[in-house]
Amino acid sequence: MQTREETNYPLIALLPFLKPYKSRVITALIVLVLASSSLLALPVSIGNVVDMGFTKGQPVSQNQLLLFTLVSLLFAVLTTWRFYLVSTLGEHVVADIRKKLFSQVLRLDSHQFETIKVGEILSRLTTDTTLIEQIVGTSISLALRNMIQLIGGIIMLFITSWRLTCVVLVITPMVLVPMMGILRLSRRLARISQDKLAETNAYAGEVLYAVQVAQSFTHEPHHNRKYADAIETSFVTAKQRIRIKSLFSFVMSFSILIAIMAVFWAGSKLVVATPPIITQGELVQFLTYTIFVATAMAAISEVWSDIQRASGASERILELLLAKPGIESPKKPIVLEKKVQGGVVFENVHFSYPSRMDKKVIDGLDISIPAGKMYALVGPSGAGKSTILQLILRFYQQQQGRITIDGHEISQLALQDLRNMIALVPQEVIIFSGTIYDNILYGQPEASKEQVIQAAKMALVDDFVKPLKDGYDTTVGERGLRLSGGQRQRLAIARAFLRNSPILLLDEATSALDAESERLVQKALQTLIANRTTLVIAHRLATIQQADRILFIEDGKIQSQGRHEELLEKSSAYRHLAKLQFVD
Repeated sequence: MQTREETNYPLIALLPFLKPYKSRVITALIVLVLASSSLLALPVSIGNVVDMGFTKGQPVSQNQLLLFTLVSLLFAVLTTWRFYLVSTLGEHVVADIRKKLFSQVLRLDSHQFETIKVGEILSRLTTDTTLIEQIVGTSISLALRNMIQLIGGIIMLFITSWRLTCVVLVITPMVLVPMMGILRLSRRLARISQDKLAETNAYAGEVLYAVQVAQSFTHEPHHNRKYADAIETSFVTAKQRIRIKSLFSFVMSFSILIAIMAVFWAGSKLVVATPPIITQGELVQFLTYTIFVATAMAAISEVWSDIQRASGASERILELLLAKPGIESPKKPIVLEKKVQGGVVFENVHFSYPSRMDKKVIDGLDISIPAGKMYALVGPSGAGKSTILQLILRFYQQQQGRITIDGHEISQLALQDLRNMIALVPQEVIIFSGTIYDNILYGQPEASKEQVIQAAKMALVDDFVKPLKDGYDTTVGERGLRLSGGQRQRLAIARAFLRNSPILLLDEATSALDAESERLVQKALQTLIANRTTLVIAHRLATIQQADRILFIEDGKIQSQGRHEELLEKSSAYRHLAKLQFVD
């Protein structure tokens, strides 16, 4: 029994992507059969011309020339039509695969993104799907055409001369047996080569994303060496695959030429026999069909090599398509009929990251945040503050305990409904390439222009946009590099204003800003926080002092809680942290 590694199961698993284009596939198959049939008719005309001219000494008739021309024209038209149909089919299918794959990647949970690099995902979206496009748009069509040519050619060989056909059948197995072993090895090397290339792309993406860090540490030579080593490893694997493919081409080419010579030698014996067993025209016809069969076998073997590579690519694509997110919406989610107030409650919550199950990040946490109140999370680095925000958003799922919003367990809500209740202003603001307007609109894509401008004004974005020549149509550059840290932070706040969600999660990052930017961001935040349930990771004393309650988190537990002045009196750990961390 063949294993999955030895078959083309992954390619078969991608067949559902052809279903929407069933009529195009059927049309392409019909055109393919007609084109191949017209090609198989040509050697008969060639044989007749030879017999008329060389054996009977008669010139070629106009009817024969006209027939040959019409068959050639029909073959050319059908071949062109077939090429157009399958090429556009390949484009359609690969576009659908890429859309499906990208949609699936966006559904993966945070733990899955810990185990697969973004560069590798991009490699599967581009390099691997390009191989699939080549197969669907070219290779499979060529394989079918040559398969028809092979079968039709063999039938015509029997019709022309069964004696010479027996010679061909004796030679064929001697060629095919070693071929299959070479192809199987080529398939394994193709998969390894693609994996190595994906690892190389992942490393390059990681370095380019942090190119300023690399330059500031003068690590360019180090990264150059590491990337060169990765490229060399990929090249060595690719070279092994090419060496195997070259060996395959040599064996195939040599075998075909030997087969044609054997047929020519045997055929010449039949022509000069007394009486002749076949005519000169029939020998030419047979040799033409032999070339058809030989070239069809060579083309099929070449295409088979491409199919082996595409099968390796489809395996990698299927790994993503079949990956099931660990966190999904329930099959029958709760639909909230009342307006969300935003009360958030943690009840005896325990959590460890899936990759580090031996370490508890959250240990028996109990929090009750009334709707409309502001709670601040403070504590040393690694205490679990950011994890609390991630659990509310269900980026991760707690192992024990309950998290509820307005009394409803968040695991019973659809992920989209849950996350629509929440606005997040992260510590590391992500700005997308595009315009300032586009980046604010990201908070609520259905919002009107008036709503976007209003959100921008409330977040004090309007202040720095007005002097710009293109205003809100100003492009921000990749990752917002044309904007300052304070401007990016205010854009994130504008998104939250536009989203207008009842719950606000704020991983405050104003400590990294200059005094003027920090003052403007704090002013915008005070407006944003009003009348919302707010959970903020606090770094600034101003934020802490306006909080309704401060939760001092350490080792995943609440060590103490209260107002700022209360904690200064009753908690030595908080007092020590305040002296070290909080900036006035």
